[in-house]
Amino acid sequence: MVKGVIAVVTLCSASIVSGAVLADGSVFYSDTEKWGSIESGTTYSLIGVWGASGEDVFTVGDKGTILHYDGKTWRVTSVDSMPHLVSVWGAGGDDVFVAGDHGTILHYDGSIWSPMASGLEEQKNTLDGVWGSAGNDVFVVGDDGSGLILHYDGKKWSKMPLEKTQGLYDVWGSSGTDVFAVGLGGTILHFDGAAWSAMESGTKRHITGIWGSSSNDVFACGVEGTLLHYDGTEWHHMKSGTTEHVTRVRGRAGNDVYAISMSGTILHYDGMAWTAIDSGAERLLGIWASSEGSVFAVGSGGTILNRLSSDK
Repeated sequence: MVKGVIAVVTLCSASIVSGAVLADGSVFYSDTEKWGSIESGTTYSLIGVWGASGEDVFTVGDKGTILHYDGKTWRVTSVDSMPHLVSVWGAGGDDVFVAGDHGTILHYDGSIWSPMASGLEEQKNTLDGVWGSAGNDVFVVGDDGSGLILHYDGKKWSKMPLEKTQGLYDVWGSSGTDVFAVGLGGTILHFDGAAWSAMESGTKRHITGIWGSSSNDVFACGVEGTLLHYDGTEWHHMKSGTTEHVTRVRGRAGNDVYAISMSGTILHYDGMAWTAIDSGAERLLGIWASSEGSVFAVGSGGTILNRLSSDK
């Protein structure tokens, strides 16, 4: 991310400071949900989270931190001499990609983490988002003074042709030919399998997160409480009920979507409206929801929160 907006858009890991940490094992409730905090084993800020299932989850963060959850405990994975790591996505538990500062891209094959040649290693680029349709069709977005998108075809990473645009923070698609990227100044780009083109977002506010349940049901979030929805034709503003920076959005279905804010609030959309859940955490930076119902949120000071099912 460009230095000029670090004070506004604090997904950039170098700008994150340790905050309050919930007592391990503590529980908090919304009207319909039960959440708990989990011992992470680290005090570093955690920024990105993704899982192959609710019992195979990865989170990444400051100082090259990578943690893995096996359904019982979080264990720290050591990767030597790594910078801040920002985003994680996988085609499976043995095919996981991580992106971060200085053009860093890592790959996990189920046994070891290995650095990949991004072509940006000697530069000060931050790679902020990663998503793929498969292990040989992966997109990474970031900033090299303007918007930057890399693509992995199973053999190598290549820089994708792109009209000059502002820095990009997150990427998601319904398929490899229907991919969205979001960033500074209300930027939303769309890839149709042949080229990237700009979309009209209806806002100039920075957009830092995107996720969808399908090509015509896509959610985006950003600074000043920004929440947007795409219906397959155009983007519409949604009422978030907050003016905080909504950092990331993920979900299980179009009527079960979660977003998190820099104030520690968890927002939930049930298909009708967004409601707020006070987590007690100081800063939440990443969230992921599994198809079977597990939801994990991560943030400053090693915070990890988990939505608990009713039988726990």
